[in-house]
Amino acid sequence: MDHPIQNLPSCWTNDQRMNCLFSPFRPKESNPIDYQSKLNFWSNLLDSWCSECGRATFTINGIRSAFRRKNVYPSCLETVVNELLKSGDVMRKDNFIAIDPEQSWSSWAVKSIIKTPAVWSFNKLKEALFEIDSSQIEYVNLKRIKTASSEILAKCEKEGKNLMTFEEFVAMADISEEETALILRWLVYKRKVSTIENSGSRLIKIGKETITEADITVKRLNHTINLLNCAVDNLEKQKHLLIEEAKSSLKMNMRDSAKRCLRKKKIIDQQIDRKVQAIQNLDGLLCRIHDAKTDAEVLDSYKVGIKALKNTLEENGLNVDSVMDTMAELEDVCEVQDEIGASLTKDTTPYEESELEDELISLLGQEIEMPKLPVASELEIPELPDVPVSDFPSEAQNSPNKNVPTAV
Repeated sequence: MDHPIQNLPSCWTNDQRMNCLFSPFRPKESNPIDYQSKLNFWSNLLDSWCSECGRATFTINGIRSAFRRKNVYPSCLETVVNELLKSGDVMRKDNFIAIDPEQSWSSWAVKSIIKTPAVWSFNKLKEALFEIDSSQIEYVNLKRIKTASSEILAKCEKEGKNLMTFEEFVAMADISEEETALILRWLVYKRKVSTIENSGSRLIKIGKETITEADITVKRLNHTINLLNCAVDNLEKQKHLLIEEAKSSLKMNMRDSAKRCLRKKKIIDQQIDRKVQAIQNLDGLLCRIHDAKTDAEVLDSYKVGIKALKNTLEENGLNVDSVMDTMAELEDVCEVQDEIGASLTKDTTPYEESELEDELISLLGQEIEMPKLPVASELEIPELPDVPVSDFPSEAQNSPNKNVPTAV
């Protein structure tokens, strides 16, 4: 029994509405709008269930059990699946697997849109002739395949992994191996990944580029480094156990046993040193390979840049001769402009500058008669009356000292 759906729609508690949705489809011609609305409901519910369960395959019996409500099973799911088959949103699993992975996307689209109705009709005839139970046929939900593919690619990009084995790809997808294999086939259809069989394992590369010998070598080197790291970890554990055993032997005064443990420890130390040195050499080799790829990309960038620069110069007519001609023409134009400016500022007065200078000198040589101002000694000043030195008459009469002589 398949996992019951948990993310229920809002109308799931409406008995009247759900009874209508659970009932068989009426002829589409009687009410096309209601027919399409009901089809959209079950199509969206199927997508939600596939996303919730993390799977892209289903059977009619399986989703009938998953959509059970109050011990009532929907009786319209076969029509829903048939409509999705016609529209290309769903494929039979055997047909999906039978498609050539190297087939182009356009060819696949033509086959899905144009040939699918004919294939569907043939399959229905075959089921009727050979009494095949359609409720047990496995189908692939292509919407779920597309969504899961985008999620896996985003995860690979986030973790910086673009070259991995199929086992690593399954771990990255975090779903069943069967579902991952379907997603991988879809990514190959879309030219999002490339795969190759090498030494009994399947190698996967993210992107449109094909897998090269350099990619295989890099993957093999990384695999060897991982094996050496695991071996070093195991040797370190053995070394630690030998040290502890030597300590225990010393406590029990078993010096020969302790020495034997130390001899083994020294052998393990030598093994560790050799493996660590091998890891360092392989890491250096990987760095050189990556540097070579980077250098090749830089060189390609130079070539592309040079080509673009040449095209730009040719499109705009830029060359040495045209630049020199333009600069010579610029000099000629500037000389003409200077001559025009000099002509516009030329003095047009009728008299010469020397005549003005002579006249100015003659003016400076002449004496200019100025009116003569009188001298102070020659001014006639009228006589002023004498100023009395005694007190005013009224005050002199009232003074007690009347016989005071006056000042001379």
